[in-house]
Amino acid sequence: MKFPIFTIFLFVPIFLLGTLFPAFASDSVERQAIQSATTFLHLVDNGDCADSWSVAATIFQKGISREDWIQRVAVVRKSLGPLQERSQLNAKYTNNLPGAPGGEYVVIFFKTKFQNKEEAIETVTVVLEGDG
Repeated sequence: MKFPIFTIFLFVPIFLLGTLFPAFASDSVERQAIQSATTFLHLVDNGDCADSWSVAATIFQKGISREDWIQRVAVVRKSLGPLQERSQLNAKYTNNLPGAPGGEYVVIFFKTKFQNKEEAIETVTVVLEGDG
């Protein structure tokens, strides 16, 4: 399953993803990035880790194999337990991220509660890529 608009990758060890987004006004890009990030997180929440890796940004896929991603998510999610609730805290468009190549990014923060972890912050970064 490919997202036709976005590519996302994360900087946190829990979730990572990738997609393509057009360079529109930042408000529009942020809205589209949030929608794509939420869809990605739902894949992970539902145990569709192979699909989440498939829609991940190239930079993410080069950093971890599909098999390793599936295994790591399984370990982390088992310890966290099922998702209880998630809400978006904020999103920010930027052209520069520490440790990442120059590009167009939207960094999105979610406040998340799992059965075994009352307070968690998930960070999803959407990055502009070539054809997704």
